[in-house]
Amino acid sequence: MTLNILPGEPNRSPACVSLVNWNAIQILCYCSGNNLVILTKGCQHLQTIYLPKNASVVDINRINGKIAVSLDDQINIYTPKISNFYNFTFSGSDDISELKIEWELETEIFNKNDTSTINCISWSDSCDSRDEEMNSNQFFGLPDEYNSEVSCELVTGSDKSLTLWRLYYKNIQGEKTIHKKQLWYKEQPNPVYMVKFSPNSTAIASIGFFDKLVKLWHRVSYGIESSDFDLTYLPHNSQVSNIRWRKPLINIKPTRTNTESQTVASSSAASISRTYNSIVDLSSISTTVAAAKEHNVLYTIASDSIMRIYSTLYNEHGFTVSLSGSLDMWEGTPVNERKGEKFCLILDNSILNYGLLKLLDTFESNPTFLTNNGSENNILSLPKDKKIATDNNNNIVLDDNPGITSSSSSVSFNIDSNSFDGIRSRSNSNVSMGLYIEEHLANLYDEKLEICLIINEKGEINMYKIKNLNVSVPSPLVFTKMNQKFNNGNNI
Repeated sequence: MTLNILPGEPNRSPACVSLVNWNAIQILCYCSGNNLVILTKGCQHLQTIYLPKNASVVDINRINGKIAVSLDDQINIYTPKISNFYNFTFSGSDDISELKIEWELETEIFNKNDTSTINCISWSDSCDSRDEEMNSNQFFGLPDEYNSEVSCELVTGSDKSLTLWRLYYKNIQGEKTIHKKQLWYKEQPNPVYMVKFSPNSTAIASIGFFDKLVKLWHRVSYGIESSDFDLTYLPHNSQVSNIRWRKPLINIKPTRTNTESQTVASSSAASISRTYNSIVDLSSISTTVAAAKEHNVLYTIASDSIMRIYSTLYNEHGFTVSLSGSLDMWEGTPVNERKGEKFCLILDNSILNYGLLKLLDTFESNPTFLTNNGSENNILSLPKDKKIATDNNNNIVLDDNPGITSSSSSVSFNIDSNSFDGIRSRSNSNVSMGLYIEEHLANLYDEKLEICLIINEKGEINMYKIKNLNVSVPSPLVFTKMNQKFNNGNNI
């Protein structure tokens, strides 16, 4: 067991921690007293920035790596500088510290219209590099993905207002300097508790302290001098405690080259073009098809322990928001037994499909790794003398005697048979377990699922899969409770 001693305890604030993947680099940043602590994978320490006062709000831009920190009514912007990129790349090192990344204070932002305390910050994913913003790093060969000196947007929520800022660069006589412009300012009746930019910057969601209304600000104009938003209210039965936008599907580049395997994984896998969590394709952010840009998914969680899922789209009637579905986190529990707290964790489809694709790739190169890996606790382990078959109800079973499907001679294989719709074999037919596993994984990939984990105070978990979130036309969501199997270590 490895112990990591962190430089300090995080401040008591829901917005004092931020975690992103900036290209292939995992960045964790948190406020501790008047320190800004920056870590990477495995809690490896990268840098500690000493601030002039205590801070409780921080956010990292996952596109350009900038860090925004609020200090009462001002915002400090820190920009990463990489001084050892190519030595790190060609040496094949796994030690991120050898990249020699250092965040430097680039600018400070003050709002002349509002001197109240800033409670929340959210970066936009929209970043542009204009001709007048050509970076000197480009001439030294630093990839565009690591060019942090690009135009970007930032929204802040304070005790009195919401404010949208644009940061941009000017190259005057060879010297590049950062500038800031207030694009939008809106006074609020109550202090803003949380604000979140949607993917591709088409909307902003915000809530106030003890608020039962989620405010959805839909962008109706884009500009470098000003922006404008329309407001839609999303009413809830109780106060909203959290809001979250679903992260968009990130292009994944499959390494599968076998034609037969590609047909199993379907054409959707073949259309993917980049590796998840690799260098970001900045051009794709600004050239997304309009309909896809408008289709976003917003999760909300309220004190009634109900998770609601809203879909946004743009049609002939204009911007539309619909309630796609909801999930009671106490589902199946009698009302008089609903005590304590529930917690919710969402696994976005972009991450889930990345893992599934990696499994399919590994399975193709080594078809026996799932079934004959020597692990007694592996639920996919298959004894050599057994075959896969289906019973009269199309349940998958392990059979000692090929062709016989009576329950007395079969052992259940714990995979949800509903996932095999469309590829089930005929009853009593014997097929290889490897084929079922591969087709099962490929079908899960094609379903474009989201996974929801509901956790109680005892650490007990219920898992659900969510379908239809990727459909741009509003359609009812399908929640399916997943079967769970635990090994001897009580791990799922």
